[in-house]
Amino acid sequence: MKVNKLRVFVFCPRKDCDNRLFQLAYSFWKKLWLETYRELVGLDKINSDSFLSSYRVVCVFNDIEVVAIGLIHNFDFSNPLQKELSYFNAFSDKSLDSIFSKYKRISSIDNIAISPNYRKKGIVQLLFHEIYKIFIETSSDILVAYTRNNRSINKVAYDLGASSLDKNILNHGVKTDIIFFDRNVKNKGENNGRKKAS
Repeated sequence: MKVNKLRVFVFCPRKDCDNRLFQLAYSFWKKLWLETYRELVGLDKINSDSFLSSYRVVCVFNDIEVVAIGLIHNFDFSNPLQKELSYFNAFSDKSLDSIFSKYKRISSIDNIAISPNYRKKGIVQLLFHEIYKIFIETSSDILVAYTRNNRSINKVAYDLGASSLDKNILNHGVKTDIIFFDRNVKNKGENNGRKKAS
């Protein structure tokens, strides 16, 4: 598939629900993640909770076609109950205790999805860079993510400077790494071109 003109848009779900491009982003996210969950765990329905509760939605368009998406959520560990959120279920006790003792504010990369026609074209690297730049603008100490290793997302993250918390854990039956970026460790490279939705 030819890459013509990539544009990156950042949406705030609380403000952008009526935005046409936001609606396209949601449809893309729902389609790809419904397919993923159906394949992994047999689900036939996906709810909008994760999408609408996110802090930001980062979306890559090729002209008017959605080609990639990632969600950002924020957690405040000054509230000890946040440690018991379902997001952290796959973390080992050691890893969770480690980040809980060191950091109080955490952002996460969630539900990364790349259109099958646009994989291996550098778009996931662009998406990571844009998410990282948003993370730096927050007050969070680290940025964490689950990476499906059969999609080599873990390798992309490590190439960009990520460290690992856990490796080859089973998450939804797929080998997964839990990676993180520390704001005090410089990320490798920057990409420009982010645009706010209009």
